[in-house]
Amino acid sequence: MAVKFLFATVFVSFVAPAVSTFLASNPESKLASEKGQGKLGVGSIMTNLANFGSQGMSDDELDNMETAVESLVTGGDDAATKIAVKQLQMFITNTLIPNRKRSQQADQKVLDAQFQRLRNCHIDQQIKRDAVASQKVAIAEDHKDDYADSMAGYGGCLEGLDTKALLRDAYCHAVDDVAKACHCETKMVERFGERNVDCSKVPQVSASNEKCCNAHFEYEKHGADCSELRMEASYAKKQHKIIMSPLCNQYEACYDKQLELYQNTLHVVKEGEKHRSWATIQRMQCLFEKFKKGKVAQPDNKSCKDQVHVVEHISYPTIPEKEVCQTRVTP
Repeated sequence: MAVKFLFATVFVSFVAPAVSTFLASNPESKLASEKGQGKLGVGSIMTNLANFGSQGMSDDELDNMETAVESLVTGGDDAATKIAVKQLQMFITNTLIPNRKRSQQADQKVLDAQFQRLRNCHIDQQIKRDAVASQKVAIAEDHKDDYADSMAGYGGCLEGLDTKALLRDAYCHAVDDVAKACHCETKMVERFGERNVDCSKVPQVSASNEKCCNAHFEYEKHGADCSELRMEASYAKKQHKIIMSPLCNQYEACYDKQLELYQNTLHVVKEGEKHRSWATIQRMQCLFEKFKKGKVAQPDNKSCKDQVHVVEHISYPTIPEKEVCQTRVTP
């Protein structure tokens, strides 16, 4: 800050005599009046540059500087004008542009950092940084796979159950109450238990009902296997939701918060970008280059105004859309 202020002070003390000589020899110049048509003269520009170290330069002051530069380079190429132009160019090249570039780079870093915070909200980013989150997601994925496998097995199991039912009906058509007749069949008790019946007091299955009870057992056993698959699928589904719900809630809350912060940062950065006025600075740089050959003619002056100058601007990344975080497994 002290260096910039010192430069501006030296700049004013060095240029003032040259500017005074120029104004004295050009009494009709736009620069001779501090009030003409609301524009600042060179004297006021010098004062603004002296204050640059502590106050910066406003958009209006930069526009006035452009007007002063244009008037200088198109007004003549005497010694006083050359000194004034050279010092203005030095200020713009050595102080104004570097300061604005540093400011732009700082804004880019702030914007990029806030954008990364927004991206880090995603669960994929969470599991890269958090071993616990990674483990939870891995377990949830296992439950998701278990659900898919169990549901696939359940579907196939139901098809087989229909076949078992047809066989049972074929063998048991002459039995009035199949469930009662086969309740205490040995394989039924081994698989399902006595189920509130004292099978020690129930007669053994008769030979005539043996095929019927065997077919009934296969049907009941197959049905139980299907139910177990359905229960396993239901358990896996619930466990997946239990794990993913807090992770999804965390992602959504993080995204909403960081998106708001990013948009606020984006607004500030864009405002700063707009006030850097790179086009104005580039036009003045163009005039300085043309003035090296002498007084700038109006066609050359116009070409600097019309020329499209390529400058490096802030890079604005594409905001990621809020993704649907799945807490439920699809059937």
